[in-house]
Amino acid sequence: MHIITGFIIAMLAKKVKKNKGVKGVPKLKTGPVRIAHAVPGRLRFMVPDLRGCRPSDLKTLERITRLPGVTKVTANSISGSIVVYYSHGTIEPAMVLMGLAKILGLEDKILQTPDPYLLSWLKNAGASLNRAVYEEAHGWIDLRSFLVLSLLLFGGLKVWRDRRAAFPAGITMLWWALNTIRSGKGTGADYK
Repeated sequence: MHIITGFIIAMLAKKVKKNKGVKGVPKLKTGPVRIAHAVPGRLRFMVPDLRGCRPSDLKTLERITRLPGVTKVTANSISGSIVVYYSHGTIEPAMVLMGLAKILGLEDKILQTPDPYLLSWLKNAGASLNRAVYEEAHGWIDLRSFLVLSLLLFGGLKVWRDRRAAFPAGITMLWWALNTIRSGKGTGADYK
């Protein structure tokens, strides 16, 4: 029982410590600009796109010192980190973040919510399976056209066989097939 209590107290203490950070700093842990560390007067950003770039390319980051309250900026092309020193009472950390994003040309990407890894994985798996079916069928059919044909066939059979009992389900399948044909995305023509 004491161990469980200790874990709960440790988790609560850790949560309180996290919430004591600099106010006004968004918690960006993924994306094109990540906030690695924030204390009053200093922000450390991680920008994966900066890894491996030439040190001369980092000179443009000095433009952020034109913002009122920003005193110094240092960047490391090996780790992709940027440290911005600022006057804590003069400028808000969110303004420093947006200024840095503007200089890097990433302001639109920061505001976008990236796809979760699971959704990206599912999209890639679906695209790979679609391509495998297309290649195996020598270009005659892909997964999408197979789905359209299946919906047309089963929907038509249900409407013809059941008349009234299954009429909505068959019509629904035909509607799905029609919308899939009309959207035209992911057809075999993409592979040519």
